[in-house]
Amino acid sequence: MDYLKDRIKYMDMDVDTKRAEYDCQSGYITLDEIPSWTEYSRSINRRQFSSAYRIDERLNGKVSIFSGDITTLEIDVIVNSASSSLVHASYNQINGAISRAAGPSFLAECLSLGVFQTGETKFTGGYKLPARYVIHTQGPNGENHGLLKKCYMDSLNLAKLKEWKTIAFPCISMGSCRYPRERAARIALKVTREFLEKNPNAMDRIQEDIRFPEKVKTHFIIISFSKQELRVIQEFTFVWIVMEFMEDRVKYMDMDLDKKRAIYLCKSSYTTLDDIPTWTEYSKNINRKQTSSDYRTDIRLNEKVSIFVGDITTLEIDAIVNSANTALIGSHPNRVDGSIHIAAGKSLLAECLTLDGCQTGEAKFTGGYKLPARYVIHTPV
Repeated sequence: MDYLKDRIKYMDMDVDTKRAEYDCQSGYITLDEIPSWTEYSRSINRRQFSSAYRIDERLNGKVSIFSGDITTLEIDVIVNSASSSLVHASYNQINGAISRAAGPSFLAECLSLGVFQTGETKFTGGYKLPARYVIHTQGPNGENHGLLKKCYMDSLNLAKLKEWKTIAFPCISMGSCRYPRERAARIALKVTREFLEKNPNAMDRIQEDIRFPEKVKTHFIIISFSKQELRVIQEFTFVWIVMEFMEDRVKYMDMDLDKKRAIYLCKSSYTTLDDIPTWTEYSKNINRKQTSSDYRTDIRLNEKVSIFVGDITTLEIDAIVNSANTALIGSHPNRVDGSIHIAAGKSLLAECLTLDGCQTGEAKFTGGYKLPARYVIHTPV
């Protein structure tokens, strides 16, 4: 199929003629209909502020949160959360919906691009879509902070290179790729903020385009979420959010022991080192012993080791180790990392967010805050 002729045809088509070709018919959405982040945030009753980012109304005016069908957006470019082959099998997913709305020439151009790798970014024309272009990026299967961040950043840099003024993202790698929703949302917004801080004037102007002649305010980023994902954002209060965790860290470090014990989540059920037997003492209670030729018995070293069965968040020691995820954000409350975050309080999460994730096998540390332990070492497995 000669998709190039169709691509040129749709690029040169005036806006009224092209609108008659839209799959969504008259259901297209222009930028004027989507509130900026500043306008949207006024409808959020519950807010939480954090020192990770200062409030910047100029940047907030460039961001919108959109809950709806990304294929209806009449903007420069939308981002497709694609498969490695760029063939869009399921119309129930974002890539299938984009392919269906764009038409057969879109699929023909996708096939000409060949296979691409996770984290890589390519683009095609938008054809029958209201959007003029589509950026294709393959997000990671499962949780991979670095690759997901790369998908967003490479898409934004491509838009800057091509001088596209408006771009819309879906939440990449959610759904069938199983990236945890709230952590994916945090990465999307974090990368967006960081990009805008480095490129504050790249797209900040009123643009008049000969194919889309009406003047539109050039918000630069739209992030498209489903209603369920949008609820997650409201629940996790994703305004450019600031929390003064350093004050809390100093406060808990300087607090005398009796005062700190009064705020432990475990209350009086904390466990001191004196309550835990050493390996030498513990081994006396084991009836069936098996010795190994790999190590000789060393009483001096055995006195430095303990086996503890219980809640690690109750230990009143220097540091506990968190079996973390790569985003360093506590997951399920019934798991170790979730329990540690709950017991330590919200300032632990705020400090974790400033560490920019952690790769598998790496280790980073934070304060312990309301935990009996003074510090937490985080290491993803």
